[in-house]
Amino acid sequence: MERTSILQGDTGAGNFLFADGRVTAVVDWEWAHYGDPMEDLGNIWLRDFFTPSAGGDLSDYFRRYAAKAGLQLDRQKIIYYLVHQLIRGVVFIPHMTRRADWRSTVALNLGYQAISDLVSCEAIGLYHGIEETETESLEIIEDPEAGDLYRLITKQLEQGVAPKLNDDYSLSLVAGVADITRYLERRHINGPRADKMELEGINRLLGESYQELQAARQAFNIELQNMPKTDELAVLEHCWGVARRNLELMGPLADRWRQCRLATVDV
Repeated sequence: MERTSILQGDTGAGNFLFADGRVTAVVDWEWAHYGDPMEDLGNIWLRDFFTPSAGGDLSDYFRRYAAKAGLQLDRQKIIYYLVHQLIRGVVFIPHMTRRADWRSTVALNLGYQAISDLVSCEAIGLYHGIEETETESLEIIEDPEAGDLYRLITKQLEQGVAPKLNDDYSLSLVAGVADITRYLERRHINGPRADKMELEGINRLLGESYQELQAARQAFNIELQNMPKTDELAVLEHCWGVARRNLELMGPLADRWRQCRLATVDV
């Protein structure tokens, strides 16, 4: 670490105040702490993914930051902190969806989890200098007969319930439930194939022949602690494929982020 600085801890355009084309203040300092300045740049990189504000390339912005601060940029460290921030969220989000309060934004959180899983794999790949490899993709199949009840529920919510509501909170709840219903339709029709692909992937990694996905996942989690570093890229490739297929299943919940990309950081 070149020097210790006060870090905002959650840095990005969403926490900036603007006036006359300039940033006039940074708000939301409850995570402030001392640390490596590269951490705030990793946070900015992540925030720009979800709220693009740099035209797809942060390089010049980071160089200007370094010049103003009198620092040397370390791209690997910036990627490390990008990964750290992502994984911190990926670990936490399931607690917001599996034991959710009925008033919470469950649909939003489910979609956020799906896209965060995928971009976490991409960020780890950036650190190792590898791109997403070709993995067995999941073709989303439409089955009008199998999905008829789900579509009926969605229509009742959107055409029967939503027009009778006049407050934004209730409307957002109904919209979220409708999107969850669309996801459940996809999961009902396409989920078994996604589960089969994941099971086969775990069996290849472990050299086993588990028949049940839950048992395979438990064994995989245990074995991860003992796997040699030479297996890391194979594990990443497997997780990348699982995340990609899950995002396809979660499409109705994650469409708002479908066009989001990690900005270029060439420093």
